[in-house]
Amino acid sequence: MLRWFKAAILPYTKGTRALLVIDSFSAHETDEFIALAQSNNVDVIIPGGCTSKIQPLDICLNKPFKDLLRRKWLDYIDSLLEDDSNPSKLTVPSKELMCQWIKSGLDY
Repeated sequence: MLRWFKAAILPYTKGTRALLVIDSFSAHETDEFIALAQSNNVDVIIPGGCTSKIQPLDICLNKPFKDLLRRKWLDYIDSLLEDDSNPSKLTVPSKELMCQWIKSGLDY
């Protein structure tokens, strides 16, 4: 986290006052990270419950992608249970099939 901050944030702020709005990932909340930010004139805000506001990719890309993969997984399990209702005989999908699911999600 510190390396990212030094490489991705500091070259752009160059000591001018800045505001960094981030989520509550544990690496963001370390005393060392907050001290580094403050010593470089960067205020850090970690609002709770604001993912949809400050992380639009989580809403616009990640959620639909994960929803599609979850739907593929559930369809796969349903198809196995249609063939044999014994849950102990469920099998893990092949890597090839999972790659097809991922590709369909990326094509979506």
